[in-house]
Amino acid sequence: MLVSVNPGLIIWTIVTFLALVVVLGKFGWGPIIKALEGREEGIRNALDEAEQSRTDARELREQYDGLVAKAHDEAREILHVAREAVEKLHRDSEVAARTESHRLLEQAQRDIQHAKDAALRDIRDTVADLAVQAAEQIVNDSLDTERHRKMVDDLIDRLPESKA
Repeated sequence: MLVSVNPGLIIWTIVTFLALVVVLGKFGWGPIIKALEGREEGIRNALDEAEQSRTDARELREQYDGLVAKAHDEAREILHVAREAVEKLHRDSEVAARTESHRLLEQAQRDIQHAKDAALRDIRDTVADLAVQAAEQIVNDSLDTERHRKMVDDLIDRLPESKA
């Protein structure tokens, strides 16, 4: 027969196996189980920390997105206010320019009117002086009609030309 069964060897194998199980149970399984439980606890803690980190990261991302959106809104508001300020400044400068232009035009018109009035006064004074001189000459000289006409023509020729 190829395989022979030896009852003594089977007993010694079982006794050795049981002794090994008792020794391992007393000295080996406890530390191995404790090590495995410690590792399991470490992995569980690492997973919990990873989950907490993911939650924190999600919250931070939401806060960041909120801050970015708020910053964009504030930037848009600042640009809006700046555009309004520029438009108001532009309108104000146009109004000021129109007002100043109108004031300068009115001042120029007043100056022209004063100069015109002064020129007319000068012309009236000159005409009055010439009329008085002509009257003196007429009174001093007894003149005929032709002489009177010539004097008036001379008087008119001496008047300064006006462009009113």
